[in-house]
Amino acid sequence: KIQNNYIYKKNRKFFYLILIIDIILLLSYYLHYLLIKDYGYNNFEGVVVNINYYEDYNKLTIKKGLIKVLVYDYDCLNIQIGDQISVSGINRKITPNRIEGLFNYQKYYFSQNIIGIIRAEEIKYHNNFNIYYLRRLLYQYINYTFDKVSSSYMLGMILGDSTTIESDAVESIRINGISHLFAISGLHITLLVAMLSKILKILKINENIRENSISFILCIYVIITNFAVSILRASLMYILAIISKRFKLHLTSIDIISLIFIVLVLINPYYVYNLSFILSFSASFCIIILSQTFKEYEVKLNSVVELVLITTILQIATLPIVVNLNNSLNVLSIITNAIFITLVTSIVLPTTFLILFFPFLKIIYQYMILSFNFLNDFFAKYISLNLILPSFT
Repeated sequence: KIQNNYIYKKNRKFFYLILIIDIILLLSYYLHYLLIKDYGYNNFEGVVVNINYYEDYNKLTIKKGLIKVLVYDYDCLNIQIGDQISVSGINRKITPNRIEGLFNYQKYYFSQNIIGIIRAEEIKYHNNFNIYYLRRLLYQYINYTFDKVSSSYMLGMILGDSTTIESDAVESIRINGISHLFAISGLHITLLVAMLSKILKILKINENIRENSISFILCIYVIITNFAVSILRASLMYILAIISKRFKLHLTSIDIISLIFIVLVLINPYYVYNLSFILSFSASFCIIILSQTFKEYEVKLNSVVELVLITTILQIATLPIVVNLNNSLNVLSIITNAIFITLVTSIVLPTTFLILFFPFLKIIYQYMILSFNFLNDFFAKYISLNLILPSFT
């Protein structure tokens, strides 16, 4: 006799709960579609939350409430992050891909709540103090305190802004398959939490105050990183784990990541088209499953072996996404990743955070980055075997 394992038969209440969540998600998607839509804005007012500098123009990200607009400023005005601006100009409509299979800019922008693009003709702006001012201060501090190469890596590792890293270094990073190390992620949160916990323990701060302090600092970091989805996911996982522990909710890691997934998709259903969102949740889910599997079967591995094993499985799990991104695969990236992950997590990233607060040691950081660049170039040239692969449907 075949046992019927359908949820509807096994647990009727749980089935209805899933059904309700599905209906809410569907309604949220259509509601969001009406809100996050290119209405052909020619005028927009808001706060500057990010700026990318190019040779002939500046690209400004302007936010008002939940929605954002990209503004192309060809006059290269002295606008700063946190400024309040009013812009008028020519609307450049965000269109979906006209040929099937090509990159869909509309879904990409909608996943970031960007609903319009304006080529500026007139911009009025003034200084304004707000939460994004913290990001501006950090940019100014890093750029004024450190040399060009050091500051570019610091911005990449702390704020996820790799636009100032030299193109040759970026290409080597891509060939080595270590781009994820320069995308702010759960790795940063794990390291930051570990460092803060150690410092607060040394200061003999009790556990509750320690956890509250770390949670507050993580909230500030989420704001500084402009609500980067991977940082948001990792920070919420830490905070929800604390809440679960204090209120004895007995939530597992799978419960926590699932709840966060549902909440974020309710806030913005277009997150499912966001590459950082996909990679962050895919990788985290795999790590949780692997950790539980090791624990369940009482597998005890050497830390290096465990790192190589997890890296290999993560690369297999995210292969379809990465292939569609680069259309190539470095067969030796498993070895490269094991080396560079160890190097970045144990030396480069901790030192980056440390030097941020102790800039008088910047000469050490400068030599460390030069050494890292040398290794990065060496591996890209001599220890890489790239296969060119087609995109998956």
